[in-house]
Amino acid sequence: MRLLERALDGPVQASGQFVIGLLQRGRYTVEITAEGRKPARQSLTIPSQSYDLVF
Repeated sequence: MRLLERALDGPVQASGQFVIGLLQRGRYTVEITAEGRKPARQSLTIPSQSYDLVF
């Protein structure tokens, strides 16, 4: 998992879940890569600092 705007890489659990903490309000792009597959990107908007998103 990579948060493109911050060049931040993070671990992904076997279930596919990941956590990105302490994001400021704004728009971000998450990129997920897996061996043998094309990278997938998902845009997301964080409306406030105390907000949880679940995909």
